[in-house]
Amino acid sequence: MKVCQKQKNLILHGYVIMREAAPSNHIHVIFQAETGNLSDLVRDFKVFTAKEILKNIENGPELGQICIIRSKLTPKSGAN
Repeated sequence: MKVCQKQKNLILHGYVIMREAAPSNHIHVIFQAETGNLSDLVRDFKVFTAKEILKNIENGPELGQICIIRSKLTPKSGAN
């Protein structure tokens, strides 16, 4: 978020990390683009965030836990 604030002139009004179950699975944000297009800002925010999450998954000690969670969420072949 700080990267987008500095580099993309994002104005952050508020955010909340939603925890329906551990780990957190999504956030809600209220922000605006000081300059430029809001759609471009949202895209850039999502791209940057996704890359950082993947980097942490690949390098983090809890990789095994994340793989287990991912395998539980992945539909089995032949499942409806």
